[in-house]
Amino acid sequence: MIKRILITLILFVSTAVVYAQQYTPKNLIGHWREAKRKQVNIFFLTDSTGAWVANDGFVHNKMNYTAKADKDIIELKFTTQVNTKHPRYGHPQIKFLNDSVFLIRMMWGIPKDADITNKKVTVFVKVKNELPGTEMRLPSYKDLLGQWLSKFKKDTGKVKLNFIDSNRVIRKTATSVTLMDYVANFTTQPLTIDFYVKGELINQAFLLFQTRNDLRIEYFDPGRRKDHFTVFGQNNSFTREKRFADYVSEF
Repeated sequence: MIKRILITLILFVSTAVVYAQQYTPKNLIGHWREAKRKQVNIFFLTDSTGAWVANDGFVHNKMNYTAKADKDIIELKFTTQVNTKHPRYGHPQIKFLNDSVFLIRMMWGIPKDADITNKKVTVFVKVKNELPGTEMRLPSYKDLLGQWLSKFKKDTGKVKLNFIDSNRVIRKTATSVTLMDYVANFTTQPLTIDFYVKGELINQAFLLFQTRNDLRIEYFDPGRRKDHFTVFGQNNSFTREKRFADYVSEF
């Protein structure tokens, strides 16, 4: 009788341990930071929305996602094209090692028995204590201020955008200097921006902060702006002439 009770107790404890190790998409909710370089942050805000965020709270990309558990793997489906009718999705896998650590692999499945030493996965740890001054925030015109240099192959720096204030920008090329007004909507992703010369709309565009110091801009003729970046459109990459870290070091 005692032996039977002990066997039952062991089975009960084993079942409880196995159950305790079953993670669900709800375990994603919260702030996660890449463990090695400590520069990439993922916020899972709700069971369907999140954001990719810099250490200082600067939001690079909002995202929509779905997630489902498949044994010990969380199958994630996410998009940063949140304002697009037909968005493209990424399909990474996530595996929890414990409540505070997960592995993620963006392109392929997570190898069997992978741990934090596996070079094919990226390790994220949960941030439980937020530091003051790191609250999430969307970009604003202040993040645009200053001069940006084009990054197209050998033409680096031949086109310059100098955002003077909240509504004026100077565009410089090898042959011209143009003062323009701009109107930007920072609530959309990518943000929309319209350029005017002497009151006439000359270009509509998308602008996306890829990092604090790198922009992607695509121009469209007036009235022709789509709801997403295109592959073969007038895409331009710009880098900040003076990196954000340089500004910080001066204070």
